Amino acid sequence: MPTIDQLVRHGSSAWNALRESGQAPLEHVGATFDDLTFATADFSDLNLVGSEWGDCLVGNVDFRNADLSNAYLHDTRFERCDFRGANFEGATLEQVQFFRCRLAEVKGLNDAEQDDVERIGCDEEDGEAKPYEPEAHLVPGLVAVNESLEASIDAALDDEALRLVHGDWLMAQGDVRGALVLGGSTREAQDRRDEQLEDLLGDLADAVRGGAGSATVELKWRFGLIDRAWFVDERNAVWASDQLLSCGCARFVRALSWPPLRVSAVVAQLIESPARGAIRALTFGEIERGEPSRYYGGGDLSALWPAVPRLESLTLRGECFTVGRLRLPALKALHLDVRDTGDLSEALQREQWPHLERLTLRGVAISAELLASAPSLAHLDLRRATNPLEALRLIVASPHFSKLRAIDLSATPLGTRAVQLIMTNRERLAGLDRLIISNAVDGSERQMLDALAFVIFK
Repeated sequence: MPTIDQLVRHGSSAWNALRESGQAPLEHVGATFDDLTFATADFSDLNLVGSEWGDCLVGNVDFRNADLSNAYLHDTRFERCDFRGANFEGATLEQVQFFRCRLAEVKGLNDAEQDDVERIGCDEEDGEAKPYEPEAHLVPGLVAVNESLEASIDAALDDEALRLVHGDWLMAQGDVRGALVLGGSTREAQDRRDEQLEDLLGDLADAVRGGAGSATVELKWRFGLIDRAWFVDERNAVWASDQLLSCGCARFVRALSWPPLRVSAVVAQLIESPARGAIRALTFGEIERGEPSRYYGGGDLSALWPAVPRLESLTLRGECFTVGRLRLPALKALHLDVRDTGDLSEALQREQWPHLERLTLRGVAISAELLASAPSLAHLDLRRATNPLEALRLIVASPHFSKLRAIDLSATPLGTRAVQLIMTNRERLAGLDRLIISNAVDGSERQMLDALAFVIFK
């Protein structure tokens, strides 16, 4: 088994899983934690006697009743950690900072050998901690980088404790984003952010505010930073996304959407952006609800996929896209509305889609290979399918048919043979929550299907 420091070097999930399963050893005498950044780990009740901690940033870690006696801690910052009942007898601490930690009932800390040790905003019984005062000196334009901590957040965007640790660290560096993160989502915090928008976003602020007209960039904020962005005006979409993707406030943006456009410039921006590890959803060719599909835009996306390994949702709408090897193992939702030249169909058939749950195909043919490679597929949208009979045959024969919950074959005439196929396989299809065939059957065909509870006509 890897050592405890090896397990937490790339995040705490592996270690915590071992703790929850009861497989993690409690004895770690003499363990070495060197140049580590990690958060939200369960270190309670561990034997860390004689351990060494150097050049570490440790956040929201549970050290309750841990034994740190005779440990050597230096050049390390603990943020929001819980040390209640921990033992520091005989420990040596040099240039160590406890920031907003819980230190009640800690043993031996006051008697330990200490040099330049600070307790800031900590909860402890003896009252020795300094009150926490937000950094007064924030540096406009400063973008502080902590690659290890940022990589941990990339892998766990919804971990609030990890975000707060990052916010504390940013504040300590003088980065104004720290105040945004720690300010939360209160109305007061939002008003302060809006007042600083020019400082935070530069030239992009006017596009967000709308200036003399309507906003051409729409943003959603979360944990004090930009979470989602929509570029709604094709005339400045490339410029706006370049501005946003180089902005520190968009470091953890998870979803981006562009109107129909040629994608080459945007692909280059994404590949170079520090935010690429956080991106979970991309839409190329967003159109307003109710607006008819417009087949323009498109281009070569093949170089993009290695840069977005955690992508979970992809929407492509446009004239023609080149995708190359579409290796997106984390993908859960894929929506295609294109004029396919064959590249997309072949790409879909070549890959495995272990987590794909939602699939929309317009202009791209369904295939047996694709259905066989998607064992988790639950929602299949084939509206306006050119050959609904063949699509139904492939669906019914799919080895993972039992996982499907909904199929949409609306807006295309099914024909008598397709309706007969549904009737022949009605017991198998009865496992569906719904088979939607709005505007797809005539009166006599509808009469045949009326008795099937899973068929939806509207």
